[in-house]
Amino acid sequence: MGFDDLPQVDGASMNNDTAKSRLVWNFSRNAGFIVREQFQDLGCDFKIELIEKGATNWSFDIQLKSIANPKSIKEGSMLSLAIRTSTLRYLINTAPIYGLLVIYDVSSDTLYFEYIDLLYRKLLSEKEGVDWQRNHEVRVHVPIVNILNSSSLADIHKRFVQRFKMLGAMNNEHGASYGLPSDGTITVEKGYFISIDDAVLELKEKGKIPIKQSDLSRVYELLENLPKRKILSDRDILRIAALVYSEVGKLADSIYYIDRLSKRYQLDEEDKRKIAFISLKNELGLGDIDRKTFVIKAKLLLPNCGFLEELSLRMNILYFELGSIKAFEPMPAGLVSEFEALQEMISKVQDDGQRNYLKAKNLDNLSVIVSHSRTEDMNRKAIFDQLGMKMQSCQSEKYTEKGSRLFYRLHLEYAQVGKFAFEKSEFVLLAAVTISSLKFWVDFEMDIIIFGDKGISMEKTRLELTERIDIALETATMMEHYKLFRQAYMLQCLALELLVVSRDWFGFSDLFDLGKLENQIQRMENELELSPFVSQINFLIAQKRSGNHHGLAGVAGIASMNDPQIRTYSTNVLETSRYPNARLENIIHEMSAFRTFYQRNADERFELLVMKPANPDMAYAMPHMFVIKNKKTGIQSLPAIDIDSILNSYATQQD
Repeated sequence: MGFDDLPQVDGASMNNDTAKSRLVWNFSRNAGFIVREQFQDLGCDFKIELIEKGATNWSFDIQLKSIANPKSIKEGSMLSLAIRTSTLRYLINTAPIYGLLVIYDVSSDTLYFEYIDLLYRKLLSEKEGVDWQRNHEVRVHVPIVNILNSSSLADIHKRFVQRFKMLGAMNNEHGASYGLPSDGTITVEKGYFISIDDAVLELKEKGKIPIKQSDLSRVYELLENLPKRKILSDRDILRIAALVYSEVGKLADSIYYIDRLSKRYQLDEEDKRKIAFISLKNELGLGDIDRKTFVIKAKLLLPNCGFLEELSLRMNILYFELGSIKAFEPMPAGLVSEFEALQEMISKVQDDGQRNYLKAKNLDNLSVIVSHSRTEDMNRKAIFDQLGMKMQSCQSEKYTEKGSRLFYRLHLEYAQVGKFAFEKSEFVLLAAVTISSLKFWVDFEMDIIIFGDKGISMEKTRLELTERIDIALETATMMEHYKLFRQAYMLQCLALELLVVSRDWFGFSDLFDLGKLENQIQRMENELELSPFVSQINFLIAQKRSGNHHGLAGVAGIASMNDPQIRTYSTNVLETSRYPNARLENIIHEMSAFRTFYQRNADERFELLVMKPANPDMAYAMPHMFVIKNKKTGIQSLPAIDIDSILNSYATQQD
């Protein structure tokens, strides 16, 4: 190297320097940290001391890795990277405080993090039975939502302060038994790490109704560690407990606190209304009332509601009204208008976080609207196919354009809410969007089972199902970790439904542990005191394979149709142009006659014959006449247009 040939700095060194500077800048004194770089790296790059009203000498470890282009997995929800097994062991040895793994993504100039104890627990769960600890390296996964920013730094600070306080409390209570010194500086009741008064103050602040979903886990944690006598002796905390235990899925606990609240305290009209709504949700969740009863009773609570209370009630009412629409029933225009009205109300909510949580809730309603539109299209196509007719291009384009527009809107809304949740590290909001999206895809798979999988790529379907099952299980684990049991349970049930589709319908193989999942669901049902989950997919597959469900009602199936369903069915038949001179009212007349006949001919003694014109083109130009035939004797009734009159006269004579 000549005098003028200056030493070159390689890209990796520059990236490492950038990563260090970014980390030091984030873990600043203003954020509550003192950073100390470890120059003799034995598995730890930094020691981070916590500031809590001054220096504390409470330090945790950080291992920092700089990666030019990190690999993402599971639909981009996780970063996957390899670390030395010895490094992980070194960091685990700092239990029970542990530390952080921090990843610097060079390509996006972003820092991601994960708690070492969570990484280790995931490894133990995912690699159960695999001797990975003997390997030189092990691959770990870091959630992409774990971005290092002001919000997550505050949470990291709070979590590690709590760990040190809990460690001190544990030492105070049990240290002497193990020969450890104890100074008695932290007073703990029942293992709780702050004073009861501080817990009550925090509860009343974070428990203000409506409770932010991002605070739900923390409020639940506070309630769980608070002595029950303290909850029962404070009206405000008792009301918070009634709501929070319902939201996390512990319905029996919520019912208990509602009962105590009602008996111990005088409630004003607003509180009575809020408690009544919580009770309704509990009763529905436990199966004590049906959806129709829920809607009727919820509507009675609407008068005199505040803005947010009304919004919540109306979104719940709409969801169950949409869910009550049957196949071949038209989507009521009023329900679509109600969805749009709710969207307009949500847009007026000032708080960004609250607005996005409300949008996520209303996306459940939009997903039902989109699913119903898709099912309508499949029903229509099934009728065309059954009658051997091809849909005209103008018809096909009209329905395809409508379906595509709705589908695009739904996924645009998912993307917008998901982007906000990702940027703000709102993992509960991400889970809400995930649940809504997975419910939509379960509905889609049900349509595939009913109407057939013609034209669908099997390999693409296998990959998509595997990915969605994986996402459901990963998110369920995260929700259970944060004590959001209701959401975790819903995700486990959705994962089970998709797994049944994958295995029992398509015959795909996978590495998922079905028995473990079923045990988790059963355990959750026992803990939450829920009725056992009944798979709709299993029922649908069994019905389809029995030959009782063909993707179309069939003549006998019309017996269970109501008038709106028959009108839609008849309209679809007319739309095929299979009968060029048909009139809608004449098709409806025949479908209604079929319904009446099959409802009154339960013992199947008679056969219904339809007298159609010799020229098929003239079918339904006039009302068709009917004849009833006794299957045993062969005796037939006189022809008549009115099926009721035939049944009343002829069938009575045959008795």
